[in-house]
Amino acid sequence: MIKKLFHITKRNGFSHDEIQTINNNFGELPQVFIDYYLELGKDEWLNHTQDSLIKPEQFQYFKHSEYLIFYCENQRACVWGIHKNDLYRSNPPVYMSYDEEVWEMEFETLTDFFHAMAYLQTVYALEYGCKSFYSIEQTDLDIIRENFKNKGISFRHWIGIE
Repeated sequence: MIKKLFHITKRNGFSHDEIQTINNNFGELPQVFIDYYLELGKDEWLNHTQDSLIKPEQFQYFKHSEYLIFYCENQRACVWGIHKNDLYRSNPPVYMSYDEEVWEMEFETLTDFFHAMAYLQTVYALEYGCKSFYSIEQTDLDIIRENFKNKGISFRHWIGIE
């Protein structure tokens, strides 16, 4: 879905060695995490237009005792991470925190997070993106809901967008 949305036709990810450096610091990594980093991790339009995927060499700046922080809002107003007890799971839940002390589950799966973030990044990255979603009027929202299928993905705790 993400490759189609961004018209990605070739692998543009980190190497196994780069991912191994993350693994060396955090232990076992979820398979969905590994697959995403290998396949799409270096795509700038997808991962670094507004909010950012943490690059392997940046993990040292996002150390946390309970969470593997892997995505950051553009001004570090919040971060997303995987709880250390879920790292063994193939497709674990993703938590969000504003202060890196209180964490709330944002998505039930890492796949859902990556899909939601891809949709959000399109607003900033793609040719016909539109940042006016912040101030959309109710009548316009009603037209959108009537004419387009809801993807069933939303940032519940962060900014409440769907």
